[in-house]
Amino acid sequence: MSNAKIKTTNIKGKQYAEVHERIKHFRGNPDYAHLGINTFIETWDTDNEQVLVKAVVYDMDKDLVLASGLAWERRDDKQSFVNKTSYVENAETSAIGRALACMGIGIEDAYASAFEVANAIAQQDGKKKDHLKVVETPKESAKTDSIDSIPTHDSSDEIVQNLTTRMHASACISYEKLQELVNSSDFQEIANELDSKQTEEVMSYVGQLKSALM
Repeated sequence: MSNAKIKTTNIKGKQYAEVHERIKHFRGNPDYAHLGINTFIETWDTDNEQVLVKAVVYDMDKDLVLASGLAWERRDDKQSFVNKTSYVENAETSAIGRALACMGIGIEDAYASAFEVANAIAQQDGKKKDHLKVVETPKESAKTDSIDSIPTHDSSDEIVQNLTTRMHASACISYEKLQELVNSSDFQEIANELDSKQTEEVMSYVGQLKSALM
């Protein structure tokens, strides 16, 4: 099955499919209508806050597993802003992405998902800082039903204001764009330098945006 219709992200000159794009392809393709996805927690160390999740793609008619994927995450991953609050959910998403890759979905150029690669690069270049640019809110072609319903955020902290401004701009396009931004390596790298007060303020705003978009 060709992957030509699956949207990819360019990372250092190579195209990688994001997990949500693999899922959209899987759910929207009639050839996969008889297939389903299940996820399982293989191990969950609650003391050290780390988890291993397995995802399987299976034939619902034959109850037959066709592909699987594993993903391990921990809450204290310094390269993952998302893991601070959602390390279990993040592991499940990555596992699903790898299971779909095992099915041949989104692997025309590479097996790993865009998030996995961006995270790996961030791990390798942990001390490298990217310049943070404030992105203006798009005034046209917004895909949300009502941009007016998406709250803005004013902060006296310049770093927090820059991050929340970028989030608002992405949210005005779509929920997927917001997720894409928050999962990006440069956003996470900056966010990982926040103190507890800054993190609380940013995460509170993330919650407001999600509530407005869902």
